[in-house]
Amino acid sequence: MQSNKELLTASRRPEKPLAEVAAKAVVSIIEMGSEDRRDELRELMKHLFPTIEWALGGTQYAHEFGERWYRDLRVCSSKVFDRYFRLTVSEEELSQGNVQRLLRTRGNREALRLELETLYSRGLLDAAFEELAVYQDELKSDQVEAFITAIFDVADLLSDQKRGMSEVPAHWRVGFLVQNAIEKLSDPGARSEALISAIAKTNGLFMAVDFVALVGAPRENSTEAPIFSEGELVEARRAAVGKIESAAASGALAQHPQLAVLLGLWRAWGKNEDVASYIEALTKTAVGSLQLLRSLVVRSLRQGMGDYIGTERYYMRRKDIETLISMDTLKARVQDLPTDSLSDEDQRAIKAFQKAIERRSAGKSDDDPFAMD
Repeated sequence: MQSNKELLTASRRPEKPLAEVAAKAVVSIIEMGSEDRRDELRELMKHLFPTIEWALGGTQYAHEFGERWYRDLRVCSSKVFDRYFRLTVSEEELSQGNVQRLLRTRGNREALRLELETLYSRGLLDAAFEELAVYQDELKSDQVEAFITAIFDVADLLSDQKRGMSEVPAHWRVGFLVQNAIEKLSDPGARSEALISAIAKTNGLFMAVDFVALVGAPRENSTEAPIFSEGELVEARRAAVGKIESAAASGALAQHPQLAVLLGLWRAWGKNEDVASYIEALTKTAVGSLQLLRSLVVRSLRQGMGDYIGTERYYMRRKDIETLISMDTLKARVQDLPTDSLSDEDQRAIKAFQKAIERRSAGKSDDDPFAMD
């Protein structure tokens, strides 16, 4: 069994002719047992691995059962399978004790934040958020506000720097987690109150503000009712602007890696003159100009047919820049920067900005992927 993990934990029946090959492989495992015990072994395998019942003339389970099997720590779950064949838990995954502590603290903001920060120090924050998503159906309504506040406290520590092409961006994962939590509250007023309170109380910044942008974004062809009314969104945006302004006053905004996105939301929801004044003051210094440039860099992966790994690209979009500051103004600031002591990240940002200038001069579109090279 240990050497057939993929076969025994596959979430769906393969298409023909692979299904026939897989069924024969399942039967061959059973036939390794003594002949007088094969009927019992067949039933035991079906009980342990409902994932392969179809190969033994039984039920083919829907994909949704996989989450239930994982929550129940069934060996048929690909996430749990390896634990049954070794004596310790890998350093790259959460122990069941860690999971249970997370679940016990969901209604206590301080305790949950401490657990999440501890797991972050071990490189396990992504795994922790995944576990919280798996068990989100068990979250109680009286835990919602504390839960989403703790999520906002820690979520800015998540990073997309190592994200692959097929992985969901961090802010979307946080958005799904928070939205599912808020939907535990049936009263619209309670939903709005919980979100605004979490935004006001949280020590975090970007994920709290970005969630307001996510839930307020236009949803084409969606038949689902929005979780907030337009009036409630206005109040949430006002709370988000207050959070950004407080961060600007304390200096935390300038230090944030999502500075450009936050400035764009501030401009969209707040006063243009306040944002313009802040950017003007920020870019008068070399440090501030570099902070803005770094936050404008976009990372993408390009992967061709037959490529095992994607190729990283770093670039800037003119529309992102010009929403905040004139390109010519920023160009003048960049020309004044000292180039002899810049970090690799700063040099990459300057190079990306210079290429954006070149594309503008050549009349090339930011929407053309080949123009980015």
